[in-house]
Amino acid sequence: MKACILMIQFFTRIPIYTQLTVKIEDFPRSICYLPIVGLLLGLLNVIFFALAYQVFAQNVAITLVLISNVCLTGAFHLDGLADTCDGIFSGRSRERILEIMHDSRIGTNGAVAVGLDFLLRFACLSSLDLQQTILVLLSAPILSRSLNPILMRAKYAREEGLGNLFIGKIEPINLYKSLFLGGFFVVVLNGILCGSILYFASLGFVFCYKWYIVRLLDGMTGDTLGAGNELGEIVVMLLFSGLVRQGLLS
Repeated sequence: MKACILMIQFFTRIPIYTQLTVKIEDFPRSICYLPIVGLLLGLLNVIFFALAYQVFAQNVAITLVLISNVCLTGAFHLDGLADTCDGIFSGRSRERILEIMHDSRIGTNGAVAVGLDFLLRFACLSSLDLQQTILVLLSAPILSRSLNPILMRAKYAREEGLGNLFIGKIEPINLYKSLFLGGFFVVVLNGILCGSILYFASLGFVFCYKWYIVRLLDGMTGDTLGAGNELGEIVVMLLFSGLVRQGLLS
């Protein structure tokens, strides 16, 4: 329970007023609970969406749930996406990219990335009916977070930062627990066929993303972990929308 609360407190802004006594090594050991964090975020977003849907049109309810998601996460991962895009699309050297990513100011590439993030989420959710929207609001945060420890298994590209709590410190057993739990939730929600498609397609994306970032930066940072989580959620939404379009998910 302590490990689960630690992950909720670290990765969300959900108010859990419990003072924990933790050690540095507790952070990487707790990542097996990331799918639970995703499930909790998904459930809260579904509740907010269902309430908003009773009052507003679907597009308005979708917009409001996207805002609620930012509030629940404190834009933690979204900030990583902006910083990562500012860095990697600058076309500079590895050292300069890391400097740009470390800069707290958002640049043009970061602003565009954030805008496209919301646009893609809105487009995907708008293409679904009510039941499908609820399923993807649950599945996306679970799956993206359950696969994120794969990225943490890389080496750390910096000398300091929040990412140093996790990157390069993940034991295989905790990785496997996260992968299994995330896969279990997604299959239960979407069925064996669609759940497997979502899981393995997302897994393929994560490995491709990890290869690209490690090749570019010679490791991972906290920002690239956050970007990976954001992009992972969008990939799930795109896959979900595509499965519905092809008639594989009703």
